[in-house]
Amino acid sequence: FPSHDRTEQGVNVPCQELFDKECPYCEDESLRTRSMYVWSVYNYETKEVQLFMFAVNNCSGPMIDNGKFKGWVSRTIHKRIEKQRKYLYNEGFSRATTLVGSYGTEKYVFVVEGYMDRLKFVQNGVENVVAILGWKMSAQQKKKLDDAGVTHIISALDNDVCGMKGTQYLQSIFGVENVTRFRYLKGTKDPGEMEPQQFKKMYNRTMEVYNKNESEKEKAQDGRRNKQYKKRSKESRSK
Repeated sequence: FPSHDRTEQGVNVPCQELFDKECPYCEDESLRTRSMYVWSVYNYETKEVQLFMFAVNNCSGPMIDNGKFKGWVSRTIHKRIEKQRKYLYNEGFSRATTLVGSYGTEKYVFVVEGYMDRLKFVQNGVENVVAILGWKMSAQQKKKLDDAGVTHIISALDNDVCGMKGTQYLQSIFGVENVTRFRYLKGTKDPGEMEPQQFKKMYNRTMEVYNKNESEKEKAQDGRRNKQYKKRSKESRSK
């Protein structure tokens, strides 16, 4: 249906002509007119139908947190609007308490910033990836991973200043030894820019580093266990 909106302020009003009325918004030059979609979703927690409205000229999709529906996200495909704001979320949605994606099937998980970044991983056959919808992971998001048994993070946050800050923050809350940086090729800013062959090369390089680090950690743990065993044996013989 036709709708009038003012993107910067988030104003969105259905055209009154839909209701056989004169529409004062049609004459307001500060409001633009565009077509909108309305999607309905039944919320099992509140036991009510919720309506989500998104623009036709946007790319929209559902946000699923380990199998649980959390809301909708809409990303503009227009460069002019993108400079103001890339993503829009439905009312009541909380980014801080949501991890978009699947996790817990492995002890590691890939972490990306945006919804579309995650889709690029999925497109290339990697399902074990979550989007934190920003560059800094929240305390609630970390707890979700901890509760799911995830012990290692592969940071595929953007290959820029914010992505590096986000990776350093992940190291500070998970431990440096428990965070592996995704091996971006030179000139690649984020997962959305990766072609299949490029992705395969970067993914393989990253997993080589991850597997090597895990092997070294296991050897170190075995060494500590052997020392403890020898110490206990020696104490037992001296009694």
